[in-house]
Amino acid sequence: MQEQNAPQEGGTEPLLSTEEAAALAGLSRHTIKNYRSSGSGPPFVRLKGGRVAYRRRDVLAWLAEQPAEDADLVDTVEAARIARLSTKHLENLRCYGAGPPFVRMKGQRGKTAVFYRRDDVVAWRDAR
Repeated sequence: MQEQNAPQEGGTEPLLSTEEAAALAGLSRHTIKNYRSSGSGPPFVRLKGGRVAYRRRDVLAWLAEQPAEDADLVDTVEAARIARLSTKHLENLRCYGAGPPFVRMKGQRGKTAVFYRRDDVVAWRDAR
């Protein structure tokens, strides 16, 4: 992930909000925020007032770089929605080893985030 402090000179491409970038990438708003905070998301621009925006071309380039096996990773919030559980319930199941399989990924800033493979969550939900 690359943080840029201001739009590049001559850049006329409109910036996307977090919600628009998430929709473009096929992710939830929470997932793209988690990717950003873990340092593994698409490059973003920090605007005045601390707001965050994305360039369409950067989101598309980031998507193209993602390995196929990671394309269907979702964060805890999205996994809970898929599993039809509250986020807290899914977190508790994870602590006790009773939930769907998950992976811990370390971002560029050394922060660890938990992700689930969408297919694993669906299979776990359907097997319950």
